[in-house]
This record gives sequence, C-alpha cells and structure tokens, in this order.
Amino acid sequence: MLPRAFRLTAAYDFNRVKRLGKGVKTLFFGLFYAPSKNPADLRFGVIVTNAVEKRAVYRNKVSRQVKRFFSENLTCFHPGFDVVVVIYKPGLLVTYEELSNTFNQALPKTPLV
Repeated sequence: MLPRAFRLTAAYDFNRVKRLGKGVKTLFFGLFYAPSKNPADLRFGVIVTNAVEKRAVYRNKVSRQVKRFFSENLTCFHPGFDVVVVIYKPGLLVTYEELSNTFNQALPKTPLV
C-alpha cells in the first residue's frame, strides 16, 4: 500500500498536474507529472474513470496495481514532483508484470527517475 504521505488526494492537485504538467503516453496509461509545491514532496495519484470500465472491481484492481508499483519503487524517484497516472481501457486487461514493464520503459523518458 502506498503510504499516505505519498498520495495525491485533492481534486485541485489532480487538475493542476493534468493542466500544467507534462506527460508520457503509452498504450495502457498516460503518466503526467508536474513540479510539486513543496520540493521535498513526492505524491502519486491514479485515475480510472467510469468510461474505461463501469464495474468498480476492475477499476480498483488496476488502481491497486499501479499504487503497488509506486510503493515498491519509491526509492527510485526524485522528490519534488506530483504524478498522476490515467489508465486507458487496454490497461485493465494486463497483468502486473506487463504494467510494471511498461512503467519501466516510460519512466526513463521523464525527469522522475
């Protein structure tokens, strides 16, 4: 589980990252990042909309997988960023290993690692 100090919770912060931040898109997700208000903070958020899947069971499952990846790799990230991951429909069908491999390919294109 992702510790509370590393979670984005306010809608304002999600919107700020999506509006002002930069991003990397893959087949499974969009990874958006923006500088944090506090340079020592590192916070993550996940968005899986009803348009992707109506059933909450599947939305929650992929959200837990993304949070698991971030919690296992917290030491790899540079502080000072807010990160939002927007899951796309193909992202619901992949295993944790495939999702993890896609993150490992996308993250070097960002200043997060």
